[in-house]
Order: sequence, then structure tokens, then C-alpha cells
Amino acid sequence: MKNTQDFDVMVFDTYSPRSDAAARNYDQWLADVDCPLFNGLDMVAGYYCWKVAKAKGNRAPCARGSGKPYTYFGFFGLNDESGFEAMMSDPKAEAHVPVWVSQWSQHPDAADMAENFFFSFARKTQATPGQMTETALLVPYDRDTTESSGYESWSNNVSAVSAFAETVRYESWVVERQLQGDYAPTGLDLFYLGDASQAETLWDLTPNAVLGTLVAGPV
Repeated sequence: MKNTQDFDVMVFDTYSPRSDAAARNYDQWLADVDCPLFNGLDMVAGYYCWKVAKAKGNRAPCARGSGKPYTYFGFFGLNDESGFEAMMSDPKAEAHVPVWVSQWSQHPDAADMAENFFFSFARKTQATPGQMTETALLVPYDRDTTESSGYESWSNNVSAVSAFAETVRYESWVVERQLQGDYAPTGLDLFYLGDASQAETLWDLTPNAVLGTLVAGPV
């Protein structure tokens, strides 16, 4: 993955585009239009778009009022805590968001944008060294009150997960607040994998997991 940059706060978004998005080359639009625009903003440390390749357990719904799980997620990595408000008020973003809503959202005329996507503000609490890759295993969970590694809350084999986390880039995030919608988990664990087969190591150790494939990121 080119030009990756660490960030300690991010906005995590989850959604599903409308049903004909693939036929209209949505992934290519993300790579050609959406991702370059947000990555060109000063307050953005890195914006990454992911597609769900495989999932197990409970996955948050794609939007308010929907019973279907999300099929895409994204990381708006920010330079500081004020970055999200600054990003969304930037003239380029203000002009761009209505385009996404009109062209790709499931409910372009919705008065409540939570019918189209959820945004959550998250802070990184732990990390191991390593490179971000184009395959990520996302484990959402309900965080306890301690500052321990996330997997101590969700795994029944902590030692096995801890050993695996030392072999890849691992990040633990706490979801501090919902910015748009009702995303439920209070914690997120991320494991950046060299290839999708590595997910098998953790697949049976967690009740909930989402394997994501990078669609677009910084270039």
C-alpha cells in the first residue's frame, strides 16, 4: 500500500451503495474520484475505502431502518480531533457529498442521512509495528472499561490472538461517539494481513469478524 500514514483518530464509516452500483463501476469511481478528493484535503491523514469480502457473526446494519448488513466500510484518518468537522465543511467536500448521495446512496432523497450511512469517531489505543496492507480483518466488539488490548474482550484464546498480533500490524480502537447513525460496537480491532488466508488463524477465535479488501486509498 503506497503512501500510508499513521493516524490516532479516525471516522469509521459503514454503508451499502444502491443495488446497481457494481454495474455502474462504483469501485472504479471510488478510486478515480472519491478517494483522491478526500486524500487531497489538508486535515486528512489518509482515507481508505474497503469492500466486505467475507463476514461472520453480527454485522451492523448498513443504515438506519435497514435489516441488511453493510457491504463497504471506510477509514477517514485525521490529523487531529477537529479534522472531521473541518473536512465536512471544506468546499470540495461540501460539493462532493451530495454527488455521492445522488449517484450512489440507497435513499438519495432521505431527510436523515443515517438512512444511507453511519459515521463513528474512533481513537486508537494500541498498535503493533507493521505495514498497512490491502487486506484487513476487522473485529467489532463491545469494549469493557479497561484499556487492555481489544481481543482480551472478545477472544476465548487471548494468548493465540496476542501471538498473531505480533506477526502483523494490529490496531485497537475505541469508538467514542456516533456522528451519524447508530453504529453499535464500542471497540474495533484491526489486523492487516499479507493475504486473506491469514484470517483463518483468527476466524474461529472471534464471534464477529469482517474481512475487507481495499478498494482505494492514498496514492
